[in-house]
Amino acid sequence: MGFLPGRMMLRPCNLPRHTPIMATEATPITASDHARAAGDLLAESDRKFAARKHLQASATLWDATVQAVMAVAVHRDWPCDGSPLSLRNTIERLAEQEGDHLISLKYVYAENFRDNAELDFMEFRELAYDGAKARDFVRCLLAMAC
Repeated sequence: MGFLPGRMMLRPCNLPRHTPIMATEATPITASDHARAAGDLLAESDRKFAARKHLQASATLWDATVQAVMAVAVHRDWPCDGSPLSLRNTIERLAEQEGDHLISLKYVYAENFRDNAELDFMEFRELAYDGAKARDFVRCLLAMAC
């Protein structure tokens, strides 16, 4: 990599100039990209649960939820930056638009896995029961995004 005094190089000097070096230059992520990532993360969380890596599985299940919510937001052309408040607002808007307020309640199952990844408070039965509910919720969101 080249180096100029007083400046940080973001890319090697030998890369072509058209290589995106800032997020604003990158191609926007589509709903199908988010949906594909959510599906991959869902499968990964299943593997981690099977391997009894519950904290990692919880974090991965939460990441799958985030990607599924982002897929819905992009599909419906709604703003959503992935922050907890933005995700919650997207879910509330979806529940209102679909006329199904259970969507907001089902989102809580997924939020529990975000919190469990940090605090490790869920017992095995909760992991199994709430995990099934959270995975179903992610699949439901993906159906709405496709």
